[in-house]
Amino acid sequence: MDDMFPHTEALVGISQVSIVFAGFAGISVVLSRRLPEQWTYGEAVRMACMIESSITAAFFALLPIVIIAFGVSITATVSASGLLFAIAMFVHMVANGVRIKRAYEQDPEDMLPIAFRASMLIIGVAVLLALVLSSFNIVFQGSFGPYLAGLLFHLAFSSLMFMRSLTLVRETARTNSG
Repeated sequence: MDDMFPHTEALVGISQVSIVFAGFAGISVVLSRRLPEQWTYGEAVRMACMIESSITAAFFALLPIVIIAFGVSITATVSASGLLFAIAMFVHMVANGVRIKRAYEQDPEDMLPIAFRASMLIIGVAVLLALVLSSFNIVFQGSFGPYLAGLLFHLAFSSLMFMRSLTLVRETARTNSG
């Protein structure tokens, strides 16, 4: 048990929550009773963002546990996991940014306000920078904080996409009944 990663319980918990968010996405698809072809582009983007963020968080929550199981030191595990996560997070942010921008251009009312999107971008870039700097032991040397912050950022992004979907369903129901 001494060779176990010190943050294993937190990482397993984060992976479980991530899988639950991905499950919520599936449930919301079933409960919407609409075919994906009937969705707006914004709905499809939110669903993709929610699922991708959840699966990314689950994968990277379990990655350090797997790496350390191969006998890699904790310091090397934190650095390698952080660098891989930073690369994935960068790709994820660029891809989502392009999709969200396109969805906003198609229907500005369907997407989150610009202030919110800018805030998420600033937080995401800060977490990404912290991940890269800690991976190369420039700052946060040996700290797992930036890695956990990245995982929590992905969970927050996923949950906010889910909440936006629920808000739009409620607004649509109110508009249709009134």
